[in-house]
Amino acid sequence: VPVIQPRRYSIASSPLAHPTAAHLTVGVVDDVVNDKHYSGLASSFLKRGSDGMALRANLKSSKSTFSMPSDPTVPLIMIAAGTGFSPFRGFLQERKAQKDAGEKVGDAVLFFGCRRKDQDYIYNDELEQYVKEGVLTHLHTAFSRSIEKSPKKYVQHEILSNAAEVWSMLFPTDPNVKPAAVYICGSGSMSRDVRRTFCSMAISFGAASDDEEADKVIDKLMDENRYLCDVW
Repeated sequence: VPVIQPRRYSIASSPLAHPTAAHLTVGVVDDVVNDKHYSGLASSFLKRGSDGMALRANLKSSKSTFSMPSDPTVPLIMIAAGTGFSPFRGFLQERKAQKDAGEKVGDAVLFFGCRRKDQDYIYNDELEQYVKEGVLTHLHTAFSRSIEKSPKKYVQHEILSNAAEVWSMLFPTDPNVKPAAVYICGSGSMSRDVRRTFCSMAISFGAASDDEEADKVIDKLMDENRYLCDVW
């Protein structure tokens, strides 16, 4: 029997808020294919766990690839689908802790997508509280399997609906306003759709004349650590 490959999860908490703990957001795999039931090995194991259960974990730093700006006043544009929200929960906890400590923090905008609002809208109470407290400046949601009879909606659609807001945060005209950093976490297909959306915006707002130039605009943002992705 081959050794099971380790599962990697993004930490869903900030050490400023929880210095002795690390939270995880785990989507439990429970599927039926060809009348056969399949459960995720790692996710089902964690679901069956109990308080006090000892686990062995390996920590891998993402400081160089997917960490918050060192300057807390830099605005954040966070884009996530499903459990891809995990690292952003830590980001928001960190911003709240900084704000509560009297530090000035930048705007934080979240675009969150999932299938069903009544089943998959994780941490909705926390998010609404962050909006009330001013930690989260704007919360935009997209539900692809809405209960109402309406077209499927994904995060890229919500980004396009708020394109002016997003673009003005990325490229502010006021020299006293710091440009935002974009963070994307979720599936590879979602990340590609979001990139195409940003390329479309680059053309619409005159930063590029065609797809090739638009790609270069996004590549430049990536080189500046202002467009970061954590995808699977």
